[in-house]
Amino acid sequence: MSTTNEMDWPVLVVDDEPTAREIVSRWLRAVGFQTHGVATAAACLDSIRQNPPAAICLDLVLPDSVGLELLTRIKALDPTVPVVVLTGHGSIDLAVQAVQGGAWDFLTKPVEPVRLQTVVRNAVSAHAMTRRLDRLAADQDPEVLGLDGRSAAMRRLRKEIHRVAGGRVSVLIYGETGTGKEIVARAIHGLSTRADRRFVPVNCAAMPEGLQDSELFGHERAAFTGALQRRIGRFEQADGGTVFLDEIAELTNANQSRLLRVLQERSFYRIGGTVEVSSDFRLIAATHRDLRGAVVAGRFREDLFFRVAVAELTVPPLRDRLEDIPDLVDALLPPLCQSEGRPVPRVEPAMLDMLAQWHWPGNVRELQSTLHAALLASHGDELRTTDLTIRPLGPIETPTKERAAAPLAPRPGGDAASPRRALASIERTAIFDAIQAHGGNLAAARRELQIGKSTLYRKLLEYGVDPADLRRTLRQAAFRNAADEGTEFAPATAASIPAGPGISTRQL
Repeated sequence: MSTTNEMDWPVLVVDDEPTAREIVSRWLRAVGFQTHGVATAAACLDSIRQNPPAAICLDLVLPDSVGLELLTRIKALDPTVPVVVLTGHGSIDLAVQAVQGGAWDFLTKPVEPVRLQTVVRNAVSAHAMTRRLDRLAADQDPEVLGLDGRSAAMRRLRKEIHRVAGGRVSVLIYGETGTGKEIVARAIHGLSTRADRRFVPVNCAAMPEGLQDSELFGHERAAFTGALQRRIGRFEQADGGTVFLDEIAELTNANQSRLLRVLQERSFYRIGGTVEVSSDFRLIAATHRDLRGAVVAGRFREDLFFRVAVAELTVPPLRDRLEDIPDLVDALLPPLCQSEGRPVPRVEPAMLDMLAQWHWPGNVRELQSTLHAALLASHGDELRTTDLTIRPLGPIETPTKERAAAPLAPRPGGDAASPRRALASIERTAIFDAIQAHGGNLAAARRELQIGKSTLYRKLLEYGVDPADLRRTLRQAAFRNAADEGTEFAPATAASIPAGPGISTRQL
């Protein structure tokens, strides 16, 4: 993978005092940077347009700009360029405002040369990573796009990706379904020294338990009934590259033990094999579950957890970075339009406002689906609010088989949080009503709700209810009701369903 030396990119030094400008430039050139100095805000903006810098060292007091005005104009012109603020009139309030306004760092004059050099080096390195991420994202399937955005949460995530990408350690990625955990994994691989080797994704939740070991480790011919030829497993395929185990919490206990040995020894046997196979792969795993809680509950090996989670990243849900929606729309629409063979339409500003008021339970993947539906419903060269519909991922109003699309619009006069709370309450009621109606039979409840086992269990845990305890409580309550009233056995009432004290889970 070819890379550009970040030191070759210019650092723009903005200061109206020639001596201060020259000193900062000299310090940066001493550690290998090219520099370009200007004395006014106008010259700064012109320089950015003509020769985009790798970073900017910005004094806040200029002849044609005072305070954070120029920082705001710089970020409007190029949101990705890191700006290091240098000022002789620093205060805590000003520093907070600068960072909230998009500054990379805030340094008060006089500043030590080493401190300035370190801050600028980190800023330039992060900017290089962002540019490379943009190129990587452009090559990805649109279903896994999700690193776009200028929110503080995504800036932190991109920094963390850059921090772990260059190493060899295993990485565990937390995040809700649809947030883009795979694109994060691909970005880590693409920025690593293994970028020219294979990236092998494995969805552990999609593999039947009986076939997990064969998929991961491979098998020899005639190792079991139906094994007509040798199969090379995913770990062997990823030799020299990266294995991405999505939903690692779904691994069986036996395969957790085998994975632990592979991570320790970097070797394994194919199923039915007698020859030890070596593979030099890097492991990146992901989960939407509370893996630490699974360790405490005995569902996931503690020794394996510490092998897998050497470095940990969290992908924020879309509802926590709604300000990124315009950037995501810009990134998601072109590939959708290409697949439909039509030009990219304009987006009505009111539509963007409406998108920012939805809570996005399906995260970026749901946003992509919503945009695709709007594109198909639209006519002309503009997407409008009237083109928007939302397709619930689960039983939102009633657990019926036929659910019509509901218009994507907030309640009149309500804030963005109100529909979220109402929707969550309706969903919770629907789930518990179905469980009650089937006397605690979770399988029957799932069939009525038309949701998967993992989805139902995850929802119950979110409500602070352990599924096993819930079944037991419902049965016991039903028998108590029958004994107290002298009636035959009947399902428990809704009042007998435990509200749950809440569980301590990692925020995904």
